Amino acid sequence: MSRAVCLALATVWLCGCQIDEGRPDGGPPDAGRPTTTELTLVIASFQQRPDAVDRAFGVDLDGADGNPVGAPAGGCQDQPDGVSPITGAHGVDNALAARRDVEIVASDGLDGMLRDQIASGSVLVAIRITDVDDFVDDPSVAVHLARVAATGSTPAPSGVCSQDADRASCLSDAASACSWSDVMGRCSGIAAGQSFTETGDLGTFSGSIEGGRLHTLFDVLPLIGGSFSIVLHGGSLTGAISAHGIVEGELAGWLLVDEVEAAFARAGSSVDIRSSGLADLQPEADPTICDAISAGLGFAALTAVLP
Repeated sequence: MSRAVCLALATVWLCGCQIDEGRPDGGPPDAGRPTTTELTLVIASFQQRPDAVDRAFGVDLDGADGNPVGAPAGGCQDQPDGVSPITGAHGVDNALAARRDVEIVASDGLDGMLRDQIASGSVLVAIRITDVDDFVDDPSVAVHLARVAATGSTPAPSGVCSQDADRASCLSDAASACSWSDVMGRCSGIAAGQSFTETGDLGTFSGSIEGGRLHTLFDVLPLIGGSFSIVLHGGSLTGAISAHGIVEGELAGWLLVDEVEAAFARAGSSVDIRSSGLADLQPEADPTICDAISAGLGFAALTAVLP
């Protein structure tokens, strides 16, 4: 069973009722609807792979269920697509998770790397949502992404808070740095209501809430920091949203091969990802060589405090 690794945090401020005069990104106002709530999220937990082998977190990035129209058979884009375990959508591109024989990072895989990064506080990403009028249907919200650092009590040491622990074990004296999340139904190294400070702006993007799910597109999202940095590009973020947090979230986008190979080089390793057959997006003139890797992750969210 794949180990769930991440959460995202969310803070709710109840603001005085006022007329929305427009979004921070310059988008149109909500046609005079009263702005009542601001929700701030910080990504702090991911799951790389669902339990079923034919399922994959993510979205359709190449507009095809299977090999795109016009792409040659046997080319780098000719890879099987998955089905979202959350929405049931077909054509999900997630080569990073689908290639179970290829591990991008360390012996513990990407799941382990993400868990360690979040537990140490190295990579925490805030998602501040403004102009929220309705958690079920709101056609116009603004989503601001930022890197953040924990203030006050820091996240628990790596490996302390097992995502598989039951509630009693999570809150035991031996794991006193851990917190149980009723929203997520699992143990976490980050407590609901924990305070964070913004350390870097990642941009503000238009979004919407449809059928209780938040939808937005983003430019870049750092998943792993330090010398072995991995960045998700051209992505989308969706999740079931409420005043209590986000569950059943999905992140999707692509990793650039050159960036991943550079990360390995900084870590003292040499890899040729193009030759491995892992890359499946942005084909070169030679259709057997692609310059990007499709990726998707599941996530969940908890309340947090972000000034």
